[in-house]
Amino acid sequence: MSKHQNEPESVILTDETGTERECICIDRLTVDGQIFVALIDAECEAGEYFMMRIESEGDDGTTLQPIDTDEEYERIGLLFNEHLMQLYGEGIE
Repeated sequence: MSKHQNEPESVILTDETGTERECICIDRLTVDGQIFVALIDAECEAGEYFMMRIESEGDDGTTLQPIDTDEEYERIGLLFNEHLMQLYGEGIE
């Protein structure tokens, strides 16, 4: 993730085929003791984001994991939508 406070945090994600893409963290929420991040692909249209869960792995740092269920993804998505609307005051997909 980014080192400078004024810059958005970015991360390189690698999918199951080995394809890498840069993503930018636009928001973080803690829900039921779990930390979730909203990310946008650095090359995608503004307003489209996806979410992942941050997992701690002790001294090895952290990893991003997919959200386990459709129900949890929907619930966290609603919370992010509300929070992003408060921050940015515009529609988020």
